[in-house]
Amino acid sequence: MIATLILLVSIPLAVITLFAAENTRTSVETEVIDSNLSKIKWTGGYLEERFDQINNIVYTLLINESYNDYLKKMEDSNPSIAFNAQKGLMNTITSIFYSNVNYLSDIQMYLNEPNKYILVSGSNIEVTSPQHIPDPFESFLSTKDDFMISNGSSGQSFFLLRSINRFEDRARLGGISLEINWDKMDSTLNLLSPGNEQAVFIANEKGDILYQLGGGPSLKTSIGDFHQPIDSGSGYYHTKDHYIFYSTIQPWNLKLFKVIPNSFINDSAKRTWSYGIVVGIISIAISILIAVIVAWKTANPIVKLARSMQGFMPPKEDETLVITHKDEIGLLETRYYNMSTRLKEYIKTEYSMNLEKRTAQLKALQAQVNPHFLQNTLQLIGSFHRYFLS
Repeated sequence: MIATLILLVSIPLAVITLFAAENTRTSVETEVIDSNLSKIKWTGGYLEERFDQINNIVYTLLINESYNDYLKKMEDSNPSIAFNAQKGLMNTITSIFYSNVNYLSDIQMYLNEPNKYILVSGSNIEVTSPQHIPDPFESFLSTKDDFMISNGSSGQSFFLLRSINRFEDRARLGGISLEINWDKMDSTLNLLSPGNEQAVFIANEKGDILYQLGGGPSLKTSIGDFHQPIDSGSGYYHTKDHYIFYSTIQPWNLKLFKVIPNSFINDSAKRTWSYGIVVGIISIAISILIAVIVAWKTANPIVKLARSMQGFMPPKEDETLVITHKDEIGLLETRYYNMSTRLKEYIKTEYSMNLEKRTAQLKALQAQVNPHFLQNTLQLIGSFHRYFLS
């Protein structure tokens, strides 16, 4: 009975817990997907605006009168005219830098002709004629791209590079570079709520990671490990171990990724399953306790009754039955006591009748034997008397 009760409790509870865990996992998965699809789309839009704001700094310089004046006069034969044009450009670049110092680490400009390199940063302002094309312009000028975003050597900053073209024939004259710390983007990337279990990546079109926020050591890997060909816009796909949400940052050829491990969603189902196991163990323990109590209360009177029937003894004269049960067990005890009492009375009556019958038979036998004994005795005396007389 105890085993039956345990099965009746544990099997339905296990099935219900299994369905509840799966339903919880499905609900959490749907909520996570819907929420992150919306977040990745909006965050991608905000990042586009941030990059546009940074790009506007370049346009501010390119449309400045001092910049155009320098391009016209940088090869002037009169050194004084060229110097004044250069000085005006430096003042413009310095002004732009300090106006956007919250964003910028430095502004760099390189012109192929007349091989001029200009650097303006918080700690340094210089104009040099380098022997070779300085970084980051060397790799950029070897391409035909009008703009590029590349990581700095430390990985904590990136360069936004734009080409400088002659207006008349679009010939490439050089380039402008803005260096920005990646942490300036954290306020926007935090909209995606990254943490130790989740990670946010900004990657280039090749899938190389430019910046990572959150995730911890477990997710410090190449985006190529779970990168798939994806269309522009936003969406998600599911790999064996991760949910990958993405958004395209146009026109910068950047991809914004948010990586959520499966365990983040499965843990909710595991918690439900754990709670179900705990509740199941408690329920089984309570069921066993109740079963033991019920079995003891039910079986104990039956065992007593069975033992009484096994070693049947009629109740004593002064013995009184005390009925403690009002159920079928009590009815059986009452009927058994009544049967025992009637049986005792029957035995007593039968015994008394047999005893009286035997007594009567003995008395009748005695009555038959006594006259014959007296006659035989008298005859024996008479015989002895005649013998002696003769």
